[in-house]
Amino acid sequence: MSISFGIVWMEKIVVYKLETDVSFLDFDPITKKKFFAEILRILKKRII
Repeated sequence: MSISFGIVWMEKIVVYKLETDVSFLDFDPITKKKFFAEILRILKKRII
């Protein structure tokens, strides 16, 4: 699961950067939490 998580995480960051030109490192803490919540939601769908 950790490899899958890493791949999804990286894909989301790259796509977000390409679409918005905003770096993940520039996210405020609340946005980072929402971002990770979305990744976990995607992972749960893949597992179930």
